[in-house]
Order: sequence, then structure tokens, then C-alpha cells
Amino acid sequence: MDVMVSVKDGELWSHDSGEPSGTGGGSLPLVLLHPGVGDSRIWDGILPRLTERHRVIRYDARGYGRSPAPTASFSLVEDLIAVLDHYGVGRAVLAASSMGARRPSASHSATPRAWRASP
Repeated sequence: MDVMVSVKDGELWSHDSGEPSGTGGGSLPLVLLHPGVGDSRIWDGILPRLTERHRVIRYDARGYGRSPAPTASFSLVEDLIAVLDHYGVGRAVLAASSMGARRPSASHSATPRAWRASP
């Protein structure tokens, strides 16, 4: 489902789809973070396969895709946390590349509340 999520001084387009608790129940949601050369549509090719077994949340960072351009300074980390909070997600698996990968690494340093790396 497409939703505009309120964040500090703005809003973000987001999409929540797939199996609510994952196949077999209890699996963590998968959050897809796009690179700086595109928006969340970069994940369109793989999304159908991912949603067969996982709850998948993706969103467009400010100024990308379906999210409005920023009107004030902002934090990618705070935006990520706002999206997770909007969907009631306390822990998630994050998949990211390029600019998207900066969000989880920075958020772990800032707020290690729910982050755990997997090998």
C-alpha cells in the first residue's frame, strides 16, 4: 500500500507490501533503501520475489521519486527511523546500496536500538 509518511519538516512516499509476518511467521520485515542514482523503483524487478516470502517496506528519500524535495535540512537517519516507526517496526533487515547504505550505518551509530549486523 502506498502511503505518505510524515517526517520532520516534510513527508516521504512509502510502500508496504508482502507477507505481514513473512513465510513461516515471525521473520523480520525487509526494508529496501535506494541508491543516490535512482529511487525506490530500482527494486521493482526483484520486489515480486521478495514479497512472496517477506514483508517489504521501501520508500523514496526526500527529493527522489515520489517524495517531495526537502524544504529544510534533514537527516536520512531520522527519516529512516520515522518510516520504521510509522509502520510499527522495531527491528528490520535493511538492504541498501550506495547512498542507501549510509543510512543504516549512520543510524546504528546514532541509535543502536534495533540494529544487528549479519555476516
